[in-house]
Amino acid sequence: MQNESNLKFEQKEKTNPEIEIGNPHDIEGLLLFSILQNKIDISTCDTKEGKEILAEYQVEDLRKFRIQYQELVELTDSNKELIDWLSFSFNKNQDIKDCVLEQIKMHKSPYLHIKLNYLMLKFHNLIAEFQQTITVNEKTSDYINNDIDRRQNDLSELKNKINEAISFFLPKNFGNIKEYVYLPHNPLMKSQSGFGMHLGETYYIMSDHNNRVNEVHEFLHSIINPITEKIKLTEVEKRSILEFSTEKTKEHYEFAASILNETLIRSYRTGFNVENQPTFESFKKILLSTPRNIIIEILAREHGSPITDNIDELLNDESITRQYYDKYVRDKFKDKVWEFYKSYQAEINQNNTQSFEDYFLQNYKSIFE
Repeated sequence: MQNESNLKFEQKEKTNPEIEIGNPHDIEGLLLFSILQNKIDISTCDTKEGKEILAEYQVEDLRKFRIQYQELVELTDSNKELIDWLSFSFNKNQDIKDCVLEQIKMHKSPYLHIKLNYLMLKFHNLIAEFQQTITVNEKTSDYINNDIDRRQNDLSELKNKINEAISFFLPKNFGNIKEYVYLPHNPLMKSQSGFGMHLGETYYIMSDHNNRVNEVHEFLHSIINPITEKIKLTEVEKRSILEFSTEKTKEHYEFAASILNETLIRSYRTGFNVENQPTFESFKKILLSTPRNIIIEILAREHGSPITDNIDELLNDESITRQYYDKYVRDKFKDKVWEFYKSYQAEINQNNTQSFEDYFLQNYKSIFE
């Protein structure tokens, strides 16, 4: 479906932001807070390698950190994004700290605004005090440096995928973004997760380890979110999104607007092509290429009456596979978004200058018909 021969991307290439790979210092605060969080509160670490890294950190007395930690969790209302932003700003220059504060003012509840500087200072003091009690071990350093090396080696392929996305969505501009920095992976993060931060002229991306889909996904948030923020969904449209979305999606995203963003991004995946079309056949292909241990973990997390807890049945019995797909995977709202993309593709094949933003703002209501 993607028209590789058109010149849309070449015409915009000179204005595209740079793509860079970050360094260990970039995630210093994120890593330190993750260690503390996993030791005191909740386990965000769900990979074997991450658990092995965490086990090597021995903290003699957590009690002196527990009260400060719990106070910060209450002050942030356990908002993961807010915690990530504040942790990231640890040991950064004042410009980055100011940009983080500005993002919080723009995107978080107004009640936080009067205590933002206090909140950031409390975060930084806690992380700095905790840092004095531990040393980043060799296994952690090796993991981070190996991740940086892999990202550097794969940078050309990543740029190709991002350029492909740019040529499809044809962003009218990137705001004031001059560069995208892919951060080294935090080994204590939950797998399949990531986030992005637009700070000044830089958009920082934390993406899953060795996961091209997640790398593109987090990049696309910088294109899709500013577009959807320009519309106001009606109550009918919100109900439509919730009605046609899967239960799993609704468990992770409370608001219809968030589901719209995620579905637009997940439907594109790594390219608007047949391989990524949301069908039973494409699901089977992905399923058969997924490591068995990952499938077992997914089956264990499913809610409701399970179709099967036998991985061999799921992989080899067509009727079981289809039942599982219909119950847990098929996303009727994603089907609607895919058809919307098809209409947009037909439009840009005729009009190379039509951006996705313009097309979406003019036609998004057709998704709900």
